Amino acid sequence: MPIQKFQNKKPRIILFQGSPRKIDSCANQKSKSERILEHLTQKWSYLADFDIIDLGISNVRVQPCKGCVSTSGGMHCHFPCSCFSKNLEENKDLMYEADIYKRLENCDGFIVISPVHWYAVSSQVKAMFDRLVCANLTITQSEARQIFGKGNTKNSQLTGRAELSTKYKHLLKNHLEGRWAGFIVHGDNGANDYNGNSPEIGDELWSVRNNVMPLVYQCRFSGIHCPDDLVEAIYINEGLPYYRANMEPLDQVLELADGVVERMIDYINNF
Repeated sequence: MPIQKFQNKKPRIILFQGSPRKIDSCANQKSKSERILEHLTQKWSYLADFDIIDLGISNVRVQPCKGCVSTSGGMHCHFPCSCFSKNLEENKDLMYEADIYKRLENCDGFIVISPVHWYAVSSQVKAMFDRLVCANLTITQSEARQIFGKGNTKNSQLTGRAELSTKYKHLLKNHLEGRWAGFIVHGDNGANDYNGNSPEIGDELWSVRNNVMPLVYQCRFSGIHCPDDLVEAIYINEGLPYYRANMEPLDQVLELADGVVERMIDYINNF
């Protein structure tokens, strides 16, 4: 679906809040990711039309990818994901309940804000990107029903024959191609856990940026623009107790986040 450009219209940018921490949950504190998001919406809303999607823990979560693409590629994995749907009684899926696929189709760009959890983005963010495999070189749900018949879209013999025949190869597409993606990733660098007892990590090139690069590569592979200057990652609060760290200003992170938003707006308006 091509992006429509309108003169004098603010770019449509989704901001994904990727932290599970909530003030009304066992964390009992607002997350840094949420504080960053609030800053960005307050500062930049005059230049961008922000759409906020909260991936934090709630009664409805992003369901895991079932790996259909490994059956028959884009003949078996469809866009949007055909393993789930809206209004399911069990296994409700945030990707559908929050219309995330539709909102991604209708945006010009998206920015993911995530904490570092065990040298990676949060589970919620990773789960969402796993579910975006369906956006890469697949046919649509409606095309699958037309080709295989309703009720047979997950019949591996039919989808397998279709893949091997290459008859429908011309229908495969990157459904989010042309959008822009940015990432703002922040971690506490172990706080004061390792004062005087630095852990052996076995990698002299250990970098916080490595936390998010698999998702950056996924975007690029799917035809989504994600240049290096839209990817920011930083460790903060080294040596501070966690409680103190959570009270500290986020000046360093906010400066980086502002840069990502400003550059994305510029890319969308001038590309």
